[in-house]
Amino acid sequence: MKMPSFRSVGAWGAALTVVILAMSVLLRLGTRLEAGEAVSMLPAAMEQAARIAHRLAAMGVGLLAVGALVQLATQRPVAPGRRNAVAVIVALTLLLASIGRHTPGYRIDAVTVANVTGGIALAAAFAALRAVSGLTVSVDRVAAAALALLLVLAGLGAAADAAALRGEQAFGPAHLWVATLFIVSALVAAWHQRERVRVATAVAALAGVQFVLGFFLVDQRPLALAWTHAMVACALALLLVSLALRPTPAPAPR
Repeated sequence: MKMPSFRSVGAWGAALTVVILAMSVLLRLGTRLEAGEAVSMLPAAMEQAARIAHRLAAMGVGLLAVGALVQLATQRPVAPGRRNAVAVIVALTLLLASIGRHTPGYRIDAVTVANVTGGIALAAAFAALRAVSGLTVSVDRVAAAALALLLVLAGLGAAADAAALRGEQAFGPAHLWVATLFIVSALVAAWHQRERVRVATAVAALAGVQFVLGFFLVDQRPLALAWTHAMVACALALLLVSLALRPTPAPAPR
């Protein structure tokens, strides 16, 4: 049986990881603590569907990670960018699988933070695998820095959500400062590559949407807005990968 290409693995892996994140965030934001126990506020049918989708998508990501590793071991030559992307994909897949059993109940804040940041980083790694497949690329440092700030911002947001689940307020000032740095860096990255009109415009627009959503979520966190905020962060990560890995013309044959 023919193995899927690195490009296909990257595309499907990014899509399935987004599904995992969407379901995970929905389940977490739709939970409250009663006497220290996690209780879902979602309709039973929605909760069950989210858990099934999460489980199936996670299985798919695991299979894709194994497939990418097999290709890496059997194909020669392999571009360094592909090798690095596969290494990150396998490492993050193992990490997320290992902490998955500690997720129910949301008792360990570090697990919540690792799930969010690791999930977004995994989606970005799959997107990078797709981007470097068959292309000569150069790295845009501004976009890469914006992506790094986004991961930090997502981690702070997850930590704030974990604290809010216990009725506490924490990480607000740090989240605000990192958010400001991120918005500036994302806009600079978009301007720096303004010739790539669609991607640059999407990054700038979603950065603005994220800022507005964050403003409305300062004092209260309605489920729909908070979930959208998390998903916009994931979309920004994928777009920033596209900006960070710029296609460059192949050298002309002599």
